Amino acid sequence: MPNALEQLLLPAECLLCRALLSFADADRTVCPVCRHRWRPVLPPWCERCGQPEPLFGGCRLCTDWPATLRRVRSAVWLEGGAREAVHALKYAGRARLADDLAAAMSGAMLRGWDDAVLVPVPLGPARLRQRGYNQSERLAQALGRRWKRSVVDLLVRVRDTHANGVDTGRSPGECGGGVRNAERRTRNAERKAG
Repeated sequence: MPNALEQLLLPAECLLCRALLSFADADRTVCPVCRHRWRPVLPPWCERCGQPEPLFGGCRLCTDWPATLRRVRSAVWLEGGAREAVHALKYAGRARLADDLAAAMSGAMLRGWDDAVLVPVPLGPARLRQRGYNQSERLAQALGRRWKRSVVDLLVRVRDTHANGVDTGRSPGECGGGVRNAERRTRNAERKAG
């Protein structure tokens, strides 16, 4: 946390609205007003993909997903500055945003997953060099501190992929071809899963 002199000479400002942050919030990157605008995704939802349940019939969004992708949740809708925050974490070198995003996600912990661990998705070497860090790993670490969960590297990137998915607003089912088989579980993961 910055000291009073630092805050006076170099006041912290919100990444989204550019409002000055109070001394108490000076170590954050997004002000409380902007974080409050992030609208949580609430039930009823599909138990697998977490999207709002359709009025008639089963969920069509996740029917084509691989069987190993069993449960996905979004903490907030990508609106009201949330998309900008995610993109700043991924593309603008704003690694500290992981803490603000983890705070928004902390209420979305899945019930009944007491022995679950957090598994970040690895980046390819070129993308890691370009960004300087793995945003998935930073977010998993921040969430792990809040949930008191282990972060375990169980996946290995076996090939680079082009940007897709959240980057372009497509669903995991729509962009699955671009990332399918780009990650493999490590032998250690096979033992833990089996």
